[in-house]
Amino acid sequence: MQYIGQAKLFAELPPALIKEYLYTPICNLVSQFINHHASICATNLFQYLVGDLNYYKIIVDTYAKILTIQ
Repeated sequence: MQYIGQAKLFAELPPALIKEYLYTPICNLVSQFINHHASICATNLFQYLVGDLNYYKIIVDTYAKILTIQ
């Protein structure tokens, strides 16, 4: 963890360090929370994560060169 003291910007940190000490622990905590509470509030968690938006389905057929939006 010495390297963190030398970095002045987040972008100066090595990607492996960011993944190991920031992203992976946070993802694990979120995953544990969802798994622990999913049976109680799955609908609320899903709405929180994706919001109350209507999404469009975009289908790209590269063979026929067609883009369809549903």
